[in-house]
Amino acid sequence: MTTYDELEQLLATFARDIAIAESIESANPEDDLAVKAAVVGFSYNSSTMEWTKAHFEFLVRRIESDYDAESLTEYGENGLNVKLFFSIAMGYLLGLFQKEKITEEEFKIAEQQIPGMIMMHLPRLIKMRN
Repeated sequence: MTTYDELEQLLATFARDIAIAESIESANPEDDLAVKAAVVGFSYNSSTMEWTKAHFEFLVRRIESDYDAESLTEYGENGLNVKLFFSIAMGYLLGLFQKEKITEEEFKIAEQQIPGMIMMHLPRLIKMRN
């Protein structure tokens, strides 16, 4: 199974993963739902105890560059789902990288595939959470 296939499987668990993320309590006020979703994705491959400030900062930079609130409006009422799926997928990749299951090059390739995956599954993704 390829990393792309693994990421695509996250679509099937999206609603459950977001419900888990919503139940996470954090002492850090900057840990919004997108960050918590990334931690859930990370937990597929690494212990959440290994989630660091560096992971957080990496994720936030990626979200701010491509999935800010303004850009999400083009996806409609449930545009937040796009950002949340991106967060879960990035967390998943960070967890793989943390455990050295993928190289830096493989990480970069997989990260570049996420937007295409989102677009390919956009109708389904938008309808997943209301």
